Amino acid sequence: EVWFLSRQRHKNIVCVLGLCLDGRLPFLLMEYVVGECVKDFLKVSGSLLTWPQRIRLCGQVADGMAFLHSTKP
Repeated sequence: EVWFLSRQRHKNIVCVLGLCLDGRLPFLLMEYVVGECVKDFLKVSGSLLTWPQRIRLCGQVADGMAFLHSTKP
């Protein structure tokens, strides 16, 4: 999966750069994404996403998933 994901480029998918092993613990090396994650946004704002925000977020997730499912390993 790391090999497959490291070769994919899509605006809604964080790029996987590689995998490191520290003893038996695996660590994914991923590109840095500017901004904040949805979890942190919700924690700081103390509120739920608006319906337009929810629709936009779901659309972005679906777009990225459709891209991955259409790509052959």
